[in-house]
Amino acid sequence: MTPEYIETEWDSLIAGLDVDRYDLVINNVGITEERQQKYAFTEPYAQSIGRIAVPEDSEVQAAEELEGKRSAQTATSNWAQQMEKLGAEIVPVQGFAEAIELVVQGRVDATANDFISFQTYQEEHPDAAFRLLDAELPTDVTVGVIMQQEQQPLLDAVDEILAGMKEDGSLAAIYEQWVGQDITPEA
Repeated sequence: MTPEYIETEWDSLIAGLDVDRYDLVINNVGITEERQQKYAFTEPYAQSIGRIAVPEDSEVQAAEELEGKRSAQTATSNWAQQMEKLGAEIVPVQGFAEAIELVVQGRVDATANDFISFQTYQEEHPDAAFRLLDAELPTDVTVGVIMQQEQQPLLDAVDEILAGMKEDGSLAAIYEQWVGQDITPEA
């Protein structure tokens, strides 16, 4: 098969599965109990490491200080749930780029996301006026490829590919090259 890649906003990714817009989603989708009730997931292919960004001149030094603060998040993301647990008010956005821009502009107090998103943004925008809080978000979220539950042959095929990549070390090598560390989940 030859894949057709479709780029879209985060909040439409999972909904796109429901209307057969695509067969699977590979975009750092956290494996949650709620999602597993409706969709099938491959075995996890990465461990998500959450961080919080604040404006460079923010007085906020720790996640515990976010209660009552405004956090830009995509409404259906795991990160929105994490920030709500910390007491932050969610300011809905279409995606990471909009969220981090609101932080840089000082229009919100914070945004949470995977450290890879922040790392990539900092590489592309080295002068961006934000900083990451020191602590990682307390999460054990792993991510997998998500698809409709009726897609068992596709699920089995993707699981087999991922298992081979874990076994031969190629998945870890990809992470080392592009992320700077191995984020393959522990078995």
